Amino acid sequence: MEDDFDNLLYDSNILSEKCILLIEHISEINKEKEKLQILNDKYLQNIQELQKSHFRMSEQQKIFNEKNLENYPSEPSGTQDENLKIEVDKLENGLTKFVKSTKASQKIIGSEMGIFHKVDLNFKTSSKQKFYENLFESKSKDDKIKKGCSYCNKYGHLHSKILLRR
Repeated sequence: MEDDFDNLLYDSNILSEKCILLIEHISEINKEKEKLQILNDKYLQNIQELQKSHFRMSEQQKIFNEKNLENYPSEPSGTQDENLKIEVDKLENGLTKFVKSTKASQKIIGSEMGIFHKVDLNFKTSSKQKFYENLFESKSKDDKIKKGCSYCNKYGHLHSKILLRR
């Protein structure tokens, strides 16, 4: 009988240890559940705030769309197409006038018999054109000699060209 009692005692000890472990495990699960519940509450609050802001933004979008519709009255699509075609025609007419005028101006500039070199403007030079190399130089060579210095009273240079020594 003593063996039976020992066996029962041993079994009860094992069961009590298992019970203690299960209680500890349950307490850990409860702590984890509380943490998750707090996180869930925070997420629910964020969701509610986002829903409110979404509602406000959708209301603002409706107001904005209504204002835009008031500013731009809707027309049937056929009239919009016609208006666009008219605008395209106007732009094409303006473009053709511009091209014609540029061609005419190029012809005028190209046909002029001038004294300046127009190769830089992509115009072909003709053999009839005369180029004057010394157009802006003085015709008399004595101009340089006549100019005299007021500092040293010599001819051939000016007072501003002399380096003054001190």
